[in-house]
Amino acid sequence: MHGGNKGFDAKLWTATPIEGICEDRLILKLVSVDGDENYPGTLSVMVTYTFTDDGDLIVDGLAAAKDDEAARDIGAQRHRRVGDDGHGTRGVGGVG
Repeated sequence: MHGGNKGFDAKLWTATPIEGICEDRLILKLVSVDGDENYPGTLSVMVTYTFTDDGDLIVDGLAAAKDDEAARDIGAQRHRRVGDDGHGTRGVGGVG
């Protein structure tokens, strides 16, 4: 999660941990305001890390522009699930 001089990887995200029965989640949220890194409009970003009881880590991301002016060219990377053996098992959402 990076880009520009001070990318999203260097920003302070709001973190919400959620403890579940069969999985635990960490939800990270960030709002990039109009003009941040010279991008127009406001962009809201959310990334969810899900840790399953089977030892899998699932990463899901979502970005939404507040208005048409904020419709940015967002280059999202495809992530892979990683099992407890350290090997990727399949892409997020079962693809791959």
